[in-house]
Order: sequence, then structure tokens, then C-alpha cells
Amino acid sequence: MSAQNPPARDRGVDTLRGFAIILMVAANAAPGTLVEPYPLWYKIVSSLAAPLFVTISGLMVCYTARTRGYPFRHYLVRGGLVLLAAMLLDLLVWLMVPGSSCDVLYLIGLSLPLAYLAARAGGWVPWLLAAGVFAATPFMQAWLGYCDYPVEIYFFKESTLADCIPCAILTHYVVDGWFPLFPWLGFAFVGSGLAGVRAQGLQKRWWFALAGLVLLVAGSALWLYAPGAMLSREGYAELFYPAPAGFMPAVTGFIFLAFWAVSVVSLPNCLDPVWALGEISITIYVLHLALIGYVVEKYFEPGGMGSLGVHYAWIMALMLAVAYGLRSYRKRSGRPRNPFLRMFVGG
Repeated sequence: MSAQNPPARDRGVDTLRGFAIILMVAANAAPGTLVEPYPLWYKIVSSLAAPLFVTISGLMVCYTARTRGYPFRHYLVRGGLVLLAAMLLDLLVWLMVPGSSCDVLYLIGLSLPLAYLAARAGGWVPWLLAAGVFAATPFMQAWLGYCDYPVEIYFFKESTLADCIPCAILTHYVVDGWFPLFPWLGFAFVGSGLAGVRAQGLQKRWWFALAGLVLLVAGSALWLYAPGAMLSREGYAELFYPAPAGFMPAVTGFIFLAFWAVSVVSLPNCLDPVWALGEISITIYVLHLALIGYVVEKYFEPGGMGSLGVHYAWIMALMLAVAYGLRSYRKRSGRPRNPFLRMFVGG
């Protein structure tokens, strides 16, 4: 197979992406392993995974555009491949009509070319776009409404329907699906802004950490004052159904602080398992959902935190085996030239 040598890894980014995956697996295991109500700390931790994941996807768009000189067309193709992966996930794992899930991969696929354009504009543009999306979110929710549970069209079980299914699904992508553009596109723009900060080495400055702390404290105060409906959708634990106004600044502050921490601290080699997961984040995302859907939810009953711990342990052990196996493959064979395969093999 024709292959390319992998470029050097950014271990700070791999650390954040790996931790996002670690948190995401724990969050997505909730419906099949836990009985509601969930502890508040678990809901808060579960709510951090997706924003971090989306932010890093936006950051990497801008990073690779700078370091490898990829043009806009590359990110259109890359976004299209992520959308294809999302459709295959709908078809093969969720067993539903492709496009009807509004999964986070659809959001990432749509956001990649937009994050590139924001980064190309440079300066304050990514931050203004992020702030605009975040600020508009409560108004979009009030204008278009926010349904308790989105339309999903399954092949083999009862579907959730609406009077106008195309209209409902379009609205889901805008404001009230699992991962709608408002507010989630804002986190991709945050990633674009962080790429500019990173290019100048500003993420190590004291004022960057202070800005993160201010956002975290102010956003958390607003979040506590107006927590929103905090709907429970299909047993998932996250607190962003819908995302309240304080959620966006609070989580952005957390991301600032996490980004600052991995930039100023010497990262020890014991984090290598986290790095390995971060190298193939999309593969881990798809595979862990397949294991939860086809094994955990099908053959086991929900229980307490002990049940979550047992399932989380064997899923993560398998994910690490896959991550190290693919790393070994890349060392032997290099990166696949096929962009769809490269997205899953990593490197």
C-alpha cells in the first residue's frame, strides 16, 4: 500500500483529545449502564467531552492549514468524509436513516470548512464568530423552539416522528438536535481562535489562564442562575439539552485552562495511553458507540456506578488495544494515502 511518513505529533493536543475521548466514553456509556437519576458531578464531567472534542477539531483545521499548507478544497473533502462516516454510523450502528441522527460527526463535518474560513480571516474574526453563535443560541432556541426529543427514523424499531419530518430534521441541525449548529459551531470557531493563539505562543501567558478563569467563574455563575431545562434524552447525562446561556462561556473557560495547562506543563511519558487514544479519535468514537449499542445495551441491564466502572474498564482496554495496534501499523506501513482510511488509521 502506498503510504506517507507521519508528521510529528503535538502531544499537548493529543493529550486534550485523548482526555475528551476518555470522558466521552464515560458519558455515552450512561444509558446502558446506569439507572437515573445520575450524580451531578457525573453530569458535569459528561458535559465537558463534546465541547472539547469539537474545539480541537476546529483547532486542527487551522493548525494543518498552517503547517501543511492545505487549501480550502482539502477541508471540503475532509468534511465530506466525516459526513460519510456519520452516515455509516447511522446506518450500521444506530440502524436509522442516514442524516436523521444529528450526531456530533455531522456537526464536525459541516464545521471544518467554516473553521478554515474563520482562521483564514484571522485576527479577532474567529472569536467574534464564536461569540456571535453563542449569543444567538438562546434567541434561536426561543424563535424556533426546542423539542424534548428529536425526530429519529429507525429501520427496525419505532421512530420518533413529526408533522413535517424534513422541517423537523432541518430545525434539529440548526438548534434542537443532538448537536445543532447553535451553539456547537461556536466551539469550532473557538478552536480556530485557539489555533491563532497557539501560533503566537500566547497560550502560555498568565493573562490567557486568567481569561479562562474569568470565563469559567462568570459562566458557571450564569449557568447556576439560569440552568435551563436540563432535559434527559434517552438516558444521556449531559446538561446541554438545551445548552443554557452560561454553558458556553463556562466550558470555553475550562478549555482555555486545559489548553494553558498542557502548554506550560512538561507532559510525562505516562500519558502515552492518552496520546494513543488521541491519535485515532474518530476511530475510537465510532468503535465505542458500536460496542455500547451492540453489546452493553443489548445484553446487560443498567445498574449503579459499579456497573459503569466494569463496562468502562473493558471498553477502554479494548480501545487502547486498537489504538496501540494502529500505532504499530503506522510505524510499519506509514499513513495510508486514501484520505478516508487515513481518517481512521490516524497519523
